[in-house]
Amino acid sequence: MSFQRSISVILVTSRAVCAFHLLILGYGRVGRDIAHDASSWFTTISGTVRQPCEPTGNVHLIPFQNQYIQPLLSKCTHILITLPPPREKDDELEAVLQSIAEQFPRNGWIGIISTTGVYGDHQGAWVTETSACLSSSESAVRFLQWEHVWRNQCQHHGHPLAIFRCAGIYGPGRSALHTAYRNTALEGGGITNRIHTHDLSRAVVACMRKSLGESRKMGDCEIFNLADDLPESRVVVLNYARDLLQTEGLWDNTTDNTVLPSKTSNRARRRETEEKRVCNRKMKEILLDGTELIFPTYKEGLRHILEQPSEPWWARKLHP
Repeated sequence: MSFQRSISVILVTSRAVCAFHLLILGYGRVGRDIAHDASSWFTTISGTVRQPCEPTGNVHLIPFQNQYIQPLLSKCTHILITLPPPREKDDELEAVLQSIAEQFPRNGWIGIISTTGVYGDHQGAWVTETSACLSSSESAVRFLQWEHVWRNQCQHHGHPLAIFRCAGIYGPGRSALHTAYRNTALEGGGITNRIHTHDLSRAVVACMRKSLGESRKMGDCEIFNLADDLPESRVVVLNYARDLLQTEGLWDNTTDNTVLPSKTSNRARRRETEEKRVCNRKMKEILLDGTELIFPTYKEGLRHILEQPSEPWWARKLHP
């Protein structure tokens, strides 16, 4: 029996006597994908929402209020935080943090979704999990502070922590194809990094799965870069998306829609000035056990999105 098969047998057997409960703080686009992939490993999955919404699958949805979250904490084995860092003081969030500190079991696993934006400008060089965080942008600084909040809390209360620094997330609901289709004047930028939501979910679930009993012990605080294999200029990616759309008759080629670099917005200026190539070696070796990504580059990812005929934008062809 292979090592991987042996681990699977051990974990499936352990589920017969252990109830694994995943709580996702921030049940949005990323949370939904992770919950879907994690459903076979967890007895119960709960997710918090800010606004009422329809239940999804077997996920138990609750309001993001401490009075609903607190009773679940002593039963949880894993907490995943997909919430962005708050822009200002959030009393409800503070109450939830305090409840986690007091009631979440000491051996419980915590993971947070962060961003590779914290690395800032490395002049196009490759960055790893140990590279300096140089960004001075307000958003990236907040994420770095958010990481420190959870690092300090987990260290103080004995919770293992995984920080997932994600490149630009794309998938069937949002991608360069959608951007190119909906805009006639496209603005590009410098070297950017990205990851398909299916690969992001796969990596996060693998990390949670390993915490259920794999022999390899990870550190008390592990950082993983989640990115695909091919950093590329946003101009190149958008032009590739435009070409794919054109082959499917979804592009108005009567208009000059050349993708040009932009330096107008703060975000666009960061694309021009904060260039880096994000190394994903640690993710692939430790979380994915050396296997390849489902979508190793934007090319495979975008082509796969075009194969999804149920997408609303797909049906609105420009040339019947």
